[in-house]
Amino acid sequence: MSTQIVQLKRSLSSRLIEILISAFRKKVRQKGTDDLVNLIENRYKNELEPVIINSSKFINTITESTYSSMQLFTINDKKSESQKNIFYIHGGGWTLQPLSLHWKFLDKLAEKLDAKIIVPIYPKTPNSYKVAYNKLINLYTKILEDTTPNKLTIMGDSCGGNITLGLIQLIKQYNLPQPSNAIILSPCTDMNFDTPEMYAAEKQDPLLIVKRALIPVKYYQGNTPLDNPILSPIYGDFRNTTKITSFIGTHDILYPSTVKFDELLNSQNVDITTYVYPNMNHIFMVYPIPEAKDVINKITDIVGIKIK
Repeated sequence: MSTQIVQLKRSLSSRLIEILISAFRKKVRQKGTDDLVNLIENRYKNELEPVIINSSKFINTITESTYSSMQLFTINDKKSESQKNIFYIHGGGWTLQPLSLHWKFLDKLAEKLDAKIIVPIYPKTPNSYKVAYNKLINLYTKILEDTTPNKLTIMGDSCGGNITLGLIQLIKQYNLPQPSNAIILSPCTDMNFDTPEMYAAEKQDPLLIVKRALIPVKYYQGNTPLDNPILSPIYGDFRNTTKITSFIGTHDILYPSTVKFDELLNSQNVDITTYVYPNMNHIFMVYPIPEAKDVINKITDIVGIKIK
């Protein structure tokens, strides 16, 4: 098993953030699920609002373009063949647009690595997964026109980690070149959320609520069973894919399935390393805390040293 426990003294800032998130979660739990259902259902009538970026708040340059009707943001493009490329799939429960925390995290990562980061605003619910994957796999082939696989990493957080794992399976199915790395942050590896392990882990998770997590799944899966490996990578075959690195906190409903996913890939002799951070929350990597800096440093070691 390739799980590594990261023993760090827990920061005060991470404790404070957990307290704030827990207070917010209590209010969300009181709402039930109707607000989330209404949010998704309303998109049948009204399209999702586009993402608006204030480029003046970025350390690096950021440009916007369009690909296959998707907004496409590119951070720190040096127009250099030697530059590392990161194809980043943001989280948001297959429903929400990226948070400001995502953009700050990606800006820091681009600065640390001097990497070009490509961020598609992929289709969300009520669209099924097939709509998003069709656009994303085509975008992947487009990215390969401008770089080589050994300079390309696919990365994603939460549901974006789920999509990252789905993409590398499709890349294998389509006989496309694999990226040099796949990096998944607080990934969803099993969309069957309604399990005893998930409910047990929910007691430690200050953010995610199992019953709410199930709502977008019903739209996203369409008519496809949840044991389909594109939806639930824990049922997949990852032999002959790429090196996978996973980061997860123990205060996360996705922690049990992430560890099981690591065990699965080890049984398949796949190169995987899973870094487990005790007491850390869902997507803690994007928060302004010391533990997130440790993740960024590890990603830097994986992807490559900053080009001088």
